[in-house]
Amino acid sequence: MTDKIELPAGDGRGHLHRFADWLDVWHVTRIFNAISAFAILLAVAAFAIDMVGRTEDRIARAWQLVTTKAPGNSGKIETIEYLHSENWWWPFKQRVPLVGIDLSKETHGNSVYLQGLRLVSARMPNANLSGARLIGANLKRTQLNNSNLSGADLAYSNLSYTYSSDVDFSSAILSRADISNSNLQFANLSDARLDYASFSGSRLAFANLTGASTVPEFTSPDSPEFTVDLSGVDLHAADLSDAILRGADFSDADLEDAILSGADLRQATFSDTWVANADFKDVKNLTQEQLNGTWAWLDLPPRNLPDGLSMQRLCFRILPAVDYIIHRERPVNCETRHQITGEKTLQGNK
Repeated sequence: MTDKIELPAGDGRGHLHRFADWLDVWHVTRIFNAISAFAILLAVAAFAIDMVGRTEDRIARAWQLVTTKAPGNSGKIETIEYLHSENWWWPFKQRVPLVGIDLSKETHGNSVYLQGLRLVSARMPNANLSGARLIGANLKRTQLNNSNLSGADLAYSNLSYTYSSDVDFSSAILSRADISNSNLQFANLSDARLDYASFSGSRLAFANLTGASTVPEFTSPDSPEFTVDLSGVDLHAADLSDAILRGADFSDADLEDAILSGADLRQATFSDTWVANADFKDVKNLTQEQLNGTWAWLDLPPRNLPDGLSMQRLCFRILPAVDYIIHRERPVNCETRHQITGEKTLQGNK
């Protein structure tokens, strides 16, 4: 008969079980869990502070690179685009305003190479980009008011919807640039190259376009005609003296009080173009057929028309003169404003 084996008194559990019970009684595990969670929060906070510091340091180094006097690219394209970039997720970074940035040829010793630069909706008032090479750059919706882009090469660039009042584009190359629907009031475009550029729908009131040209330098007189899109443009009181505007499209443009003295208008298109009180003194290559596409007030016709040319479509004012000054209203067509054609024409004021 087998002897019965008796177990020692106790609950039958080992030391590890009893140690676990002790930890549970004293809530040690919960304490360690809380400490671990708090440590993780501290680590995340420290990481965030470190990333913010790194971002600020990177921005400072980027500004240092941009302001370093060096011609060519010198890493400036990527650096400027980084300053302009934003990130609303992690790591958070706002766009850095580029107010007063100086990338001029004078400062850097030679032209700064910024071809293909992408700065959509950038803030760049009072910037100095004179002489910079910005071929194919995308500056759509950028604020460029009071900036200096004189002598800059902006061929094929996108400057549409920009706010560029008082900007200096003198002697700039704007060939095939898109500058449509932009505010260019009081802008200086004297001696600028405008061949195949589009200003459609832009405001160029009081702008200076003296000597601007749609014809590149050294072009043969027998070369194909060039053009610039000025359709729907507000050119009120703009100065286009001595500009070469061969093939320019002035359809539905506002040329009231504009100065076109000495301008070359060969094959320019005038369709529903408003020319009240515009000055055509010594204008070149303007034909009666072109002039037939223009409109003006009966009491404020264009001035100094070439001999033999006369206005065919003139409109009576219906509102008081002060209302037209305040609201800048002009008739869409003279048929609703007592059109005068055929039986009564008017030579431009001399």
